[in-house]
Amino acid sequence: SILGLGSKFFEERPGYRKEEYRWGRGGAKIIDYLLASGGIEYPATIATRSLVDVYFSVLFEEDIEQVTPGILIKTIEGLFIFGTNSFIAAGGQTSISGRRGSIATFKFSFPMMLNEGVYMLSLGISSGDPAQTTDPIDRRYDAILISVANPVHMWG
Repeated sequence: SILGLGSKFFEERPGYRKEEYRWGRGGAKIIDYLLASGGIEYPATIATRSLVDVYFSVLFEEDIEQVTPGILIKTIEGLFIFGTNSFIAAGGQTSISGRRGSIATFKFSFPMMLNEGVYMLSLGISSGDPAQTTDPIDRRYDAILISVANPVHMWG
């Protein structure tokens, strides 16, 4: 698989932040991730405006009818900057389920429209109807550090 499951896992990946805040009711676990930009996996820095691909793998420990994977970016001070999930990204036209014992890999692609700085990436998966209210299964908040470099220095 793209994430090389079996050789390394989440906590061994470049950028992993051991101070992450992990929570959720359980039933599935986020077990691995890959961050890529410009053909480079786990880049030391990401250039402002460049395309970023975030992949993460989830191991289902039980059957779950409707799941919603998502991501969130915060400043190092904890200010929410950007977030999306499969329901929002697909305009409400997606339905994903998970079967016990299976591993699913989810991908989010977006341009890194952030100024120079260090940010924290959170990954999560929830169950239930995302149009109503969802139940967090596994959330790994502030789990990954991202360094963004902007060759055009601008502030404001």
